[in-house]
Amino acid sequence: MAPHRRHPHRRRRPVLVPVSLLVTVAGLATAAALGGLEEAPDPAPKRLGKGDVFDQARIRTKFEDAVVLPGGRDGVGIQGQRWLHVRLQVTNQSDETVQAFGMVDRTIPTVRADGKTIKSPDQNFTDGPRIVMYVNERSYNQIHPGVTAPVTMAFELSPTDPPPKKVELDVGRFHLFESFFWEVSEWQIESDTVPAGETPDNKARSVTRVHAKVELPVRVEEGS
Repeated sequence: MAPHRRHPHRRRRPVLVPVSLLVTVAGLATAAALGGLEEAPDPAPKRLGKGDVFDQARIRTKFEDAVVLPGGRDGVGIQGQRWLHVRLQVTNQSDETVQAFGMVDRTIPTVRADGKTIKSPDQNFTDGPRIVMYVNERSYNQIHPGVTAPVTMAFELSPTDPPPKKVELDVGRFHLFESFFWEVSEWQIESDTVPAGETPDNKARSVTRVHAKVELPVRVEEGS
């Protein structure tokens, strides 16, 4: 049987190529010609205020209030002192019990009162704020899965200085790191690496990535 021959005058059927694909290819070619592709800049931190809620993956935090109270209130300090209380409502969104102190301390690395830093990542444990979960006149630290608990960051104030008018909080977020090779997963704070040349001690370090900035007005209760 003789082989089938293509008719010499038969037109080939056109191949349809989506316009979007052509545009994408053209864009990539242009970017390559101009020196390659650049990463999109990180979005600016969200601006939040009193009563706002921020989802941090492992936990969710509501920023309720900032108030100056005398020592001895809500399980913080003793009489004769003044304390700035930053009140939060923290919900455990994971399937494991978490520690209130660790969650708040790690996800809120920096706090400023009227522009002055009163909490920083470099602070010693003894110089940092008191972080307490005070319920029914008892102190707790564990937050079970699905539970929302009141957590307070408390800063001792000078007895003579005027109280601050506002506080500002830098807020980070967790992400779930999964290793397919080791078949394990763990929660980690999202962070960025600061090069050695940009740190005071010329040592590279990891810093919490700030996803939200929260500003709270400070009120003063009588007797404070």
